[in-house]
Amino acid sequence: APLLQSDDNTVGHEFIFPSCYKGHLKGILIPHKDIVERTIELAKTIRNDFGNTRPLLLCVLKGASTFFHLLLSCLQEEKFSFTYEFIRAKSYEGTSSTGTVSITGLPMLNTQNKTSVIVIEDIIDTGITLSKMIPLLQEQLSPERLEVCSLLEKRHTASSAMAPAYRAQYVGFSIPNEFVVGFGLDFEEQYRDLGDVWVMSEYGISQGGKVDF
Repeated sequence: APLLQSDDNTVGHEFIFPSCYKGHLKGILIPHKDIVERTIELAKTIRNDFGNTRPLLLCVLKGASTFFHLLLSCLQEEKFSFTYEFIRAKSYEGTSSTGTVSITGLPMLNTQNKTSVIVIEDIIDTGITLSKMIPLLQEQLSPERLEVCSLLEKRHTASSAMAPAYRAQYVGFSIPNEFVVGFGLDFEEQYRDLGDVWVMSEYGISQGGKVDF
């Protein structure tokens, strides 16, 4: 399926969000209906690419969980067989994503029966965590094939020297370099409950995840 590009956000007054987020959101970037339509396309592509195999889908918690469950539903509609597990990937070294990566929740696979693996992510920004996580998965799972499916991938200009260190085989949307939340993506554990992908406002970012109920 072709990569879709989502461009500058719009204010999106017609979209409804919890009142506690008032002022925290600059505008909507990807409406829920577009996410659903694109996920249906991704499911068809995965079914075609993996044919009669039965891959293991690894959901990277927590951010990817909303996209993951939607993708599972779409794959079920395609009558495509799979297994799935949930993992957590954690990078260290303060707030930087340049440190080492540890993975918890990895399943034990039967190495005699080679299994294809698809890692499900919410967003690829620098790609540094994935670039460190993929070799660990290769080493510990020894899959026949290992691919990544991400809902979002950030676009960076050539002058920014921020080209992703890892590129996914399957990407829902290419987005501008904006601070986005919603549809599982969070900021300080808030905003995951939004049904669309939104751009944070400067005020929302300044609040540091503080939400008044």
